[in-house]
Amino acid sequence: MGELTIRLPEGTLALLRYEPGTPPDLSVPGQVRRAGRVLARAHQALREFPVGGDPRYRWPWDWVTQCLDTIAMPEHVTAAARRIWPEIVRTVADHQLSISVIHADPGPDGFMLGGDSTGDGAQDALIDWATTLRGPLLYDLACFAVITSQAGPQPARWFIEGYAVQMPEIGPQLAHLDWLVKARWLANAIYFSSRTERGIVRGSDSPTANQDGLAAAYAGLAAAYAGLTAELVLP
Repeated sequence: MGELTIRLPEGTLALLRYEPGTPPDLSVPGQVRRAGRVLARAHQALREFPVGGDPRYRWPWDWVTQCLDTIAMPEHVTAAARRIWPEIVRTVADHQLSISVIHADPGPDGFMLGGDSTGDGAQDALIDWATTLRGPLLYDLACFAVITSQAGPQPARWFIEGYAVQMPEIGPQLAHLDWLVKARWLANAIYFSSRTERGIVRGSDSPTANQDGLAAAYAGLAAAYAGLTAELVLP
């Protein structure tokens, strides 16, 4: 009794603290920038976090090539993924992009903004850390960009601006953000291919959600340039 975690056959069950707040409104620049600052503070707090020997805490991620070898995917998607993944890894290494513990799935619903919309962000939080990995910090920015892509590019730009206010040293690395955007699209291709292979349809109201998600992922992989770093207003 009194333990915060217990081991079960299925894994570890943890008692989490409830975080009040509301997700950012993607049409309100100030709220989206606040969410970006929250992510930057999380990255700063986790810089020295001991990650242990779990394979998901090793970069480059072994699971990418393992999934490409084992999951049934359309040939054109597999070809694009196999061509792009080594380029992503090489870009991270050649430009010495910052690597640490990352959230790996920070969508708008994961950010809980506390207090009023004009607050200083002291009560803001980022929840749902089940997908934690070790990888490039830019990957988390790329995740937000991809997850919010249907709202257009502006929310991602506001988010990046907020992040850069809190962590200005990321500025020079943003020139390579598009490669990590492709990394997220690659992860999406694996995810939707896996769901299709296993016949999983839950979690969506659309019977074609997996096929639509895979098509969007391929389009993201095939795009010559995502353009997210263009016209950024950084401090």
